[in-house]
Amino acid sequence: MSNGEQDLLIGKVARVLNDRELVINLGTAQGVSEGMLFDIQGSDEIDIRDPDTDELLGSTGRAKVRVRVTTAQEKLSVAQTYRKYSVITGGLAAETPASEFFKSVARALTPSTIEFTEALKRGTDAYRPLDTNESKVAVGDLAVQVPEEEGTEQG
Repeated sequence: MSNGEQDLLIGKVARVLNDRELVINLGTAQGVSEGMLFDIQGSDEIDIRDPDTDELLGSTGRAKVRVRVTTAQEKLSVAQTYRKYSVITGGLAAETPASEFFKSVARALTPSTIEFTEALKRGTDAYRPLDTNESKVAVGDLAVQVPEEEGTEQG
């Protein structure tokens, strides 16, 4: 499938492989190549109404996750999550009002950063088979190509 308006590819999730990988029903025959980015959207679109007139302005989908194609075959592509985020744990800011005891404990604790790679399942970063009821991505969800100018982020 293709969106002629912007010539972006639009397909669907054909299978969720594990916590980080899925299969899209588009391949090299449709112009998919390794490195391309796709936003995975739910099949439900949200109607947007004018707040003054209640006129229906249109509908829009929301991306659940962004994936990068790692393998492109003729009729399918395997894509995986790649975006990373960090969480700072431990330590307290020096400006935190606290008793001397808590300040000494705070100095003893060194803040550390834990880095996560976005996953298809909430709350995990494991690479394992994923049961469909555990996934925030479902078979049939739209896979919408991300325009190159939006897909320049590193991961």
